[in-house]
Amino acid sequence: MKKIYSLISIFSISAAGFLAQTNPATPNAGFENWSSGVDILTTYYYPTGWNCANNQSAILGSVGCIEVTAAAHIHSGLAACQLTTLTIASNLAPGIITTGTIPTSATGSITGGLPYTLRPDSMIGWYQYAPQKVDNGFATFVLFGGTNNADTIAVANFSTPTTAVSAYKRFSAPLVYRSSSPVTLSLWLVCSSNGSSTSVDGSTIYVDDLGLVFNPANSVKEQEVPHFKLGPNPAVDHLEIQNVLNSEAVFILYDITGRKLEESKIENASSVIDLHSFPDGMYMYSLTDEKSKAIQSGKVVIQKQ
Repeated sequence: MKKIYSLISIFSISAAGFLAQTNPATPNAGFENWSSGVDILTTYYYPTGWNCANNQSAILGSVGCIEVTAAAHIHSGLAACQLTTLTIASNLAPGIITTGTIPTSATGSITGGLPYTLRPDSMIGWYQYAPQKVDNGFATFVLFGGTNNADTIAVANFSTPTTAVSAYKRFSAPLVYRSSSPVTLSLWLVCSSNGSSTSVDGSTIYVDDLGLVFNPANSVKEQEVPHFKLGPNPAVDHLEIQNVLNSEAVFILYDITGRKLEESKIENASSVIDLHSFPDGMYMYSLTDEKSKAIQSGKVVIQKQ
C-alpha cells in the first residue's frame, strides 16, 4: 500500500528532477482532456498533461482530483477540474494538480516541471470555491532557471477567500521577478487547501481556463513615468510610498520564497508601510490596480543595523 503524501511534502517545491517534456507551460488549460491509469488493478483518471495524487489514493477508494462535467461547475467547454481535500487512511490529503511530479513518500517534495523559456507578466484562471470552516485554496506558478534549474526566477501566488465563491470568478496574480537569468523551467500548482493547520476535510475548488498573460514587446513601458516612488531603500523600520500619479493601488510585500507577507491599499498621496516586524533581508514587492493588473514591482531591502 502506498503512503499518502503529507501536507509538508505538498507545499515543498523543488526544481530538481527536470522532466523532459515539450508541452507548453499550461497544457490542457481548459481541462477538456482526461487520461486513465491503473494502480494495482484500480483505474484512476487525471487531467492530461498534469499530475495529481489519484494514482496513490485510488486503491484506497478515494480520489481528490475529479473531472467535473456539470454545467454549474464549468466556466467554458465541456469539463473542468474539481479538487477536494479528503481524509485518506487517517491522513489529510488536499486535492492537488501540478505540472511537476508529486512525491510518493511523506518526506518528498514536488519536483520537475515543464521546459519553458518565456517571461510572462501574470497568471490567470477561473475558479469556484466551497470551503469548510475557514479554509482556502490557492494557485501558484513558478519559473526556474540557473544551474540545474535551481534558481527561482519568478513566482505568482493567488489565494481564494475563506468564504464560498459559488459563481465562477476570474483570478490573476502578477509574476514577481527576482532574477534576470534565463527561464528554463515552469511549474503550476493548484490545491484545494492552504497546507496549514486550518486545512479542512471537504474543502473543494473548481478550476478552469488557466493561462498566462504577456505584455506586447513593443508596448509603452509603464515605468518610464513611475506611478509610485518607494523609499528609503534599504529601509530600517518603514517604507514610504509616494503616489506620483494619484492612482489607487494595492501594495503587496513578498519574502524571497514568494510568500505574501503584507497587503495594503494605497489611496493617498503618501502612505507608510510599517516594517518593524520583518527581519533583515531582501523582499519583493508588487503594486497592482484593483483588477490585479501589475503596475510596478521591485525589490526592497530591510537593514536595521
